Amino acid sequence: MAIKRVSRVTKRQSDIDREVMPESPVFEVTSPAKRKNKKYLWIAGVILLLGLWWYKTNTWPVVAMVGFTPVFRHQVNQALFKQGGKNVVEGIVTERLVKGELAKKGISVSDSQADAKIEEVKKSLGEGVDFDALLAEKGLTVDEVRSQVKIQLGLEQIIASQATVSAEEVDKYVKDNGAFLNGTTDAEKRASAEKMLADQKVQTGISTWIEELKTRSKVWYIGINQ
Repeated sequence: MAIKRVSRVTKRQSDIDREVMPESPVFEVTSPAKRKNKKYLWIAGVILLLGLWWYKTNTWPVVAMVGFTPVFRHQVNQALFKQGGKNVVEGIVTERLVKGELAKKGISVSDSQADAKIEEVKKSLGEGVDFDALLAEKGLTVDEVRSQVKIQLGLEQIIASQATVSAEEVDKYVKDNGAFLNGTTDAEKRASAEKMLADQKVQTGISTWIEELKTRSKVWYIGINQ
């Protein structure tokens, strides 16, 4: 009986290599034009970040150059923080707490009310006093003052009911301070005394109210010793 031979076909080495090893990827060669576009995108991104920095801080990351050595903004901030940063942080925290509480109570003060109060302050300064120059000396703007006035007027609305002044208190104040009160008649002096006493009680009440608000509020100070 004849035995049929089955021939085996041996794969070529090149075929085996193709099965075992994948074809090498084709690397895309970046053209000079694309590299140039990427460079412009990076430059535009840096300019955008610098513009955003200036918009938020009104300064630049580098504030001065000593020869070829830069003085960075964060170095200035660190020095200023050591001088009075704790008080600044405390002021910002207090302002946010007060604004939040006023919003909860539905108390709001309009721009016209704040501007009217600012006009009163201007008149109280007397003639010849430049209000804008005074603000500039203190590093304040009219908008910042308006914001502070709104907070003050809002607080006065909360405390006003507690700032009642009795006739006995007015009598005593006129007796002790009559020579320093505005007005020529007894009624004018009594009105002046009543207003001054009420203002004193309002300010005392505001201070007490703020301290109580800070005591019952949750505030975490990070990196500041209280």
